[in-house]
Amino acid sequence: RVGRVYVGLSLLRVESAVAAVRHEIRVLGTAVFVIGLLSIWLLTGLVLEPLRRVSAAAAAVREGDMTRRARTGSRDEVGELGRTFDAMLDRLAAAHAGLREANRTLEERVAARTAELQAQVEDRVSLALGQRIAGHQGALGLLAVRGCADDPHKVVEVVQCDLVALEDVGAVERLLQAE
Repeated sequence: RVGRVYVGLSLLRVESAVAAVRHEIRVLGTAVFVIGLLSIWLLTGLVLEPLRRVSAAAAAVREGDMTRRARTGSRDEVGELGRTFDAMLDRLAAAHAGLREANRTLEERVAARTAELQAQVEDRVSLALGQRIAGHQGALGLLAVRGCADDPHKVVEVVQCDLVALEDVGAVERLLQAE
């Protein structure tokens, strides 16, 4: 045996190089992570914004605002959904306006027909009353001609019929006024 040789290497340089690489990997990893998060956030906003517009328009329509539109502007499937939704609202608003016009026209026709029927009822009541009164006057005349005008029972009967006729007319008039 001749001797021993001790070879010593310093690991300080290797350890510092490994530490520098680890630091660079951490910095790069963090930067890639932050850039990825920002990219996802921006892309999500770009994708979800048209959906949010359609959703907000649907909520406004649910609350009764038929003027609200989605107006997505994008050319993808979500944009097509927004355009379809807007077209549906346009047709729905037109149908709603048509229904309002039909309702207004119907109300006018009902009012005119009601007035016409009321006039007919009044004419018939007046005619019936006139006929009853003429009939009773004729009956009184006949009673007088026959000499029965002095019969109190016959006179009471004729007067009662006149009162009933007048009560009928009063009931019809109250009915007409109530309408």
